Amino acid sequence: MRTLSIFAAFGLFGVALVTSGSLEGMGMSQSGQNSEAVIRAGAEKLLKDGNFAEAYKEFRRLVLNPQTTAELVPKDLERAAACLRRLGREDELDKFLEEAVAVHGNNWRLLWAAARQYWEGPHFGFIVAGEFYRGQRRGGGEYVNCFERDRVLALRLMHRAMPLAMADERSRPEVARFFLDLANFLMGYRHHAESWRLQYLTDLEKLPDFEPGWFWPGGESPAGAPVDEEGNPIFYTVPTNWEAATNDGQRWRWCLQQAAECDAKLLPQVRLEFANFLQQQFDVHTLASFGWRWRLEEDEGPAETGTFALHTLEEDETICRLATGVKRFRLPEEFNFLLIYQQLAAEAP
Repeated sequence: MRTLSIFAAFGLFGVALVTSGSLEGMGMSQSGQNSEAVIRAGAEKLLKDGNFAEAYKEFRRLVLNPQTTAELVPKDLERAAACLRRLGREDELDKFLEEAVAVHGNNWRLLWAAARQYWEGPHFGFIVAGEFYRGQRRGGGEYVNCFERDRVLALRLMHRAMPLAMADERSRPEVARFFLDLANFLMGYRHHAESWRLQYLTDLEKLPDFEPGWFWPGGESPAGAPVDEEGNPIFYTVPTNWEAATNDGQRWRWCLQQAAECDAKLLPQVRLEFANFLQQQFDVHTLASFGWRWRLEEDEGPAETGTFALHTLEEDETICRLATGVKRFRLPEEFNFLLIYQQLAAEAP
């Protein structure tokens, strides 16, 4: 009986040790969370007070700590980057983002936030002794722009984050916004005169070189919508997946579709964005850039069927400026921006 009592006592003592250890572990975890919250609150106050240097140190602490709450660390990164910009220390931004990605490489929200920082720029800097310094700099150097390079850096991070985001079934509305951002990065100043760039498939394995001089998005005169070898307008279809896309235009369409599938509430916004792109490419307003030539060709054509007989256009027809000149043609139903606008208007609450 005494032996059983001793074993029973040791058993109870063991249970007490396990319970005590578990509670102590829980206490440490809770303490860590409290410490994180205290640091963040202090950093926010420093930021609000305009003490950007000290605020950056505290936000940086949070970002480079692998234990920082996964859902909160992206905002910490944004705050830290904002501090660097306010301090005029943009030349530290690239290294900081690389360090953050190295610590939180499996956090799709952090990868997304880092991609946004590359997207926001600034997209210029100076090369001194073969090294790039982002932003303004005293002391000279070769001035370069890096927009295309930053675009690829952002796309790389988004591509890395994509499978992680798609696997997050509990955050579909947030994932939808992720795909909207990815679509925006893909479009990247490829509207209007630059829309021909969408025909190419951006190589994510190769970083573009720094380019001399300033970056002027869409600075050239409109060249007209791109055409295929037969002179027909190019329409970007939706591929079955990212890998199946043959150009950035298809990647863009796929990302918009993913956004709508992840959050049905975004479907009208997605359709409107697509319709706006089509209208920008194929609407009759593109003829305005032809000036006197428009009137000349209009006078030379038949009154009812000439190229510029706008009043004779049917619902699925348009006359627009293409890369090869002015053309009248029918829009496939999928790409009929007027029809999409009408449908959206009819469905509006």
